[in-house]
Amino acid sequence: MAMVTEFLKFVLAVVLYLRNQGGFNYEEERATFLSLRKTIPLYAVPAVIYSVYNYLQYVNLGLLDPAAYKILINMRIVISGFLMQVPCAPLQLCTYRYLWSNTRIFILGCNGA
Repeated sequence: MAMVTEFLKFVLAVVLYLRNQGGFNYEEERATFLSLRKTIPLYAVPAVIYSVYNYLQYVNLGLLDPAAYKILINMRIVISGFLMQVPCAPLQLCTYRYLWSNTRIFILGCNGA
């Protein structure tokens, strides 16, 4: 059912785009596509990731009780904090001490929620 929802969103977006453009001209759309072929993946990759995330969210809601689902959503924040150590620490974008203090704040926030 979740993939049907994502597909309907896609169809609605295409219909609204074509209505806004005043119809479909194959040659014009092809020329636009070819001129933007380096830009399109920048939008397509996050769109695919969003669709997969949305689908997995529906699957998780079907498999987990609400409390476990909320814990997993909160753990996402903690995991993001730990993953930020990978690019930050070696490049010294963040001070190491502040990095760990932010991670502790994330963990405390998740435990208090």
